[in-house]
Amino acid sequence: SKGTFYLTGWVPAAAVPEIEKTLARFPNLSCVADTADDVRHAKPPTKLKNPWWSRPFEFFVEMYGLPAYGETDVTGFVAITFTVLFGMMFGDVGQGIVLALFSTFMWKVKHNDLFHLMIPCGISSTIFGLVYGSLFGYEEALDPLYHALGMAGKPVSVMDSITGILMVAVYIGIVLVLAAMALNMYTHARHREWGEFIFSPNGLVGMVTYLCGVDLASAYMGAVTFMPQVLAVVGMVVGLVLLLFAELLAPMVEGKPWKPAGGMGNYLMQSVFELLETVLSYLSNTISFLRVGAFVIVHASMMMVVFTLAGTPNNIVVVILGNLVVICLEALLSAIQGIRLEFYEMFSRCYKGGGRKFVAFDLKKAKA
Repeated sequence: SKGTFYLTGWVPAAAVPEIEKTLARFPNLSCVADTADDVRHAKPPTKLKNPWWSRPFEFFVEMYGLPAYGETDVTGFVAITFTVLFGMMFGDVGQGIVLALFSTFMWKVKHNDLFHLMIPCGISSTIFGLVYGSLFGYEEALDPLYHALGMAGKPVSVMDSITGILMVAVYIGIVLVLAAMALNMYTHARHREWGEFIFSPNGLVGMVTYLCGVDLASAYMGAVTFMPQVLAVVGMVVGLVLLLFAELLAPMVEGKPWKPAGGMGNYLMQSVFELLETVLSYLSNTISFLRVGAFVIVHASMMMVVFTLAGTPNNIVVVILGNLVVICLEALLSAIQGIRLEFYEMFSRCYKGGGRKFVAFDLKKAKA
């Protein structure tokens, strides 16, 4: 307006003192800094801030959608879980080292985040390869190492432990589903959304119901249980009833009574189907982790095929080419399965995304 102008924008909170100090040198300028919570008409952008070890995995989080301002950043959770799941599916000492070295080289050359995050995945594969006793597919090559450590043999023989590996994969799934629920509860607690914290399918009631269901399923299969069966049945029934009326109970906790728009009959019919969907999601998300155990077995089976083709004595050219094919194929498949488990089995329980990235204004680029 004539000789006056104003400029608004978002800045990182840590940069406010520096900006205020810079603008203070100009007597005709005034600077007003509001917190994000004070601004009601605009949604703040998101600037991720993660330690060095998890920063490469921001690539996956951004692929799904940045966290909205105030939402829990799941990058650290993804970094740990994806690395472990990938290593478990792609366990081989030699192939893991090759993957880590190749990814390091490509990251130095291309500076691509995908290659950067594959470095810890290659290291994880190497560690799990020590557990499986596999070195470029040779299952007995590491036996002298185990004997030197006073062990009878490798900790896990994949082809002799198929049932155990699949069971471990399911238990890993249970732990990760519970961890996703805990993250969801943490987010609601931060925002003081106590109704959702308690009555959400991924809240406290959902967690208790899921645990009771897991215990009953374990008892049915003759596996380990962690509570009396009567208590598990009562807990599951009570939990399902509370989930059925969750949309009525959650607002009441926050002092906001809610009345069904279409009447109680319509509400009950809709809630029954939603409850059925919730129960099926508990089951399907847990069973989905069987794919982790399945790919452990697939990896070992593919190497058996390679050595069958190599003949006796082994044709070293066939062994090398076979290892290269398995590294490329299995790395791709393990990464895809890991991303799927992150996005569908875990993110769906604790993460919404929908944020927009903070991009700093660059005066030099603007002039260009």
